[in-house]
Amino acid sequence: MVSIFLANGFETIEATAFIDVMERSGITVRTISVENTNCITSAHNITMEANSTLQKLTDEQILETSLLYLPGGPGFKTLNNNQRLLSLLKKANKKRILIAAICAAPIVLDSAEILDQVKITMYPGMENMIKSDVEFSNQDIVEDKNILTSKGPGTTIDFSLFIAAKFRDDLKIRTVKDGMLI
Repeated sequence: MVSIFLANGFETIEATAFIDVMERSGITVRTISVENTNCITSAHNITMEANSTLQKLTDEQILETSLLYLPGGPGFKTLNNNQRLLSLLKKANKKRILIAAICAAPIVLDSAEILDQVKITMYPGMENMIKSDVEFSNQDIVEDKNILTSKGPGTTIDFSLFIAAKFRDDLKIRTVKDGMLI
């Protein structure tokens, strides 16, 4: 199981394409709203209903996952201001659970203080918001230790397939790609 954290204003494609690729790959996705309701609205006015809210889950329940995923979009600010989420990211990092962030979401990982000495990529032009001692890459996808990052909307499907390949064999990923005409 993988978990995605959603706040109002999330980047639509970065969440929906990730969920789609995971499900096509046979990977269960738990959607978690950090808002006070299960219903969250994307930056492009698409409303989704999350499986649960952050408030309804214990830390132990949340950390029973193979990966934590953070989409970007304006909603990253809400993720970034959620102290419980920042604490969970620290705990997940200590347990070496995979943590993925795309677009502006690496800023949330920075606020959780888990990026020191890590190579990352992110949405171009937002690098000045990172305070940790990181190495920036111009690559679309970067993996360093248990931290996975990607640039933004246009890299979402490749990033999602990269993540799915962590949990599924080459044949399954090829089948998923064929079904998506990739």
